[in-house]
Order: sequence, then structure tokens, then C-alpha cells
Amino acid sequence: MRLALLATILAAASVYAQTPVNPNTVPTCVQSCSVKGAKAAGCINPLQTDCVCNEPGHSVFLNEAANCLIDNCITEINAAVAIQSNLCAYGVDCQPPFTMCGTLCIDPSADTCVSGVPTRRGFGLAYCKPNEKACRVPTFGIQQKRAHQPANYEIYECIDVMTNLEACGGCPDEGGEDCSTIFGALDVACIRGRCVVAECEEGMKLHNGRCR
Repeated sequence: MRLALLATILAAASVYAQTPVNPNTVPTCVQSCSVKGAKAAGCINPLQTDCVCNEPGHSVFLNEAANCLIDNCITEINAAVAIQSNLCAYGVDCQPPFTMCGTLCIDPSADTCVSGVPTRRGFGLAYCKPNEKACRVPTFGIQQKRAHQPANYEIYECIDVMTNLEACGGCPDEGGEDCSTIFGALDVACIRGRCVVAECEEGMKLHNGRCR
């Protein structure tokens, strides 16, 4: 059903102006879904045409972004398809506050440019909610498999470190505690950035917040 819907939309998208994409004019929901699609595809950002417009990233990007659009802002799909089509056909009209880094248009609030190479400050840092923190996610060698990614490529995810059970109080690689691994804890939660044990396993007692 979703594929049929997208096929219909592709035909309708031809009525939009065929011009380079100005990132400033992209609707907010389309931006968010594009970031989600780019992250799933392993692209630096949604404006990285060699990744989002070519395989293997293209299919992954489209599938993830389309599902996001259908679930969150279905009325924006026509515009999203037109934007993607124009991006791949005509490139980017990189207007402030966006800036060019080598051949890629980047968002300075989320990326930094080092000798013409874009580097992630955090994947979509600007898109994390105020109560969330951008935490690094292990790439497990993905950057070695995809030539379009620079060597210093990193992926981030937004985590609420005040309530997340596995990253309580901070990102996993920045001192956050995994409450689920506390010895002997039967009932535990992350409350205001601290692991709080409510109940211990049989035969153990709670002492100073830990099971003994």
C-alpha cells in the first residue's frame, strides 16, 4: 500500500519547480524525516547527494524517510518527493546559515568543516530535543565499507540521560551508568540521572542504594 502511494506521489511531484534545493525552504517535518533517513543510510547528512542519491544508501534513505513521512506528516510527501528529486538532479543551493564544506552543504550547528572534510559534531545535534543528549553509537566498521564516509565519521543518537536505563546520567562512553547491569538488582530505574534500586534479588538486601 505504501509503495503504491509513493508511486502516485512520484508522478504528482513533477508539477514542482525543477531547481536546486535550498535547505532553508525545506519543511520542518521533511527535514526531520530526511535526517532520519540519512542516518539509517549511513550518510553524513540528507544533502550528501553521492550517498542519498546512489546505492546502497539511496534505497535505505528513501524507505526510512518515506515511512517517517507517512507516519508523521503525510501531507508533506508531495513536497518531500519533489525536494529529493531536485536534490539528486540539480544539487543544493547552499544558502546561509548552511555553508559549503568541500562539495557538501552542511549545517554548521551540527557539522564542522576540517580542511574541506565534513566532520560530525553529532548526527543531527540540532534535532535532539532539549531534554536529550547526542551520544555516540559504535559504527562497527561501517565507514570502512562505504567510500562516501570520511574516516572520522561518527553516528549519534539522541538519549534522555535523565531517564534512560542503559545510559543513566550520561552517554555510555562519557560515564553514564547502565542500571540494568547493577548486581543483584531486581527492580531498578533511572531517575533524574541516577540509578535507583527499588528491590533486590532473593537473599540480598538493599544497602546504600545497592544490593548486598
